[in-house]
Amino acid sequence: MTKEAKLDGLSMKQVVGHFNPLPDENCGFRALSLAITGNQEQHKLLKAKVIAILNKKNVFYQQIFGSFPSSKPSS
Repeated sequence: MTKEAKLDGLSMKQVVGHFNPLPDENCGFRALSLAITGNQEQHKLLKAKVIAILNKKNVFYQQIFGSFPSSKPSS
């Protein structure tokens, strides 16, 4: 299989780099932090903000995703 096939239709010219976040159950928030701020160090703040928004707008998100338990940010 070619490298291009592995990228689901992206050409190698479209790939400008890669990122391998720490495997600490916050990898999605670390990747989001890198995309938004340029580093992964703000992942805890972003996670807390996402959880706060989900909890504040829970009726709206339940209509979209169904019921989910309320959660608090972990440290």
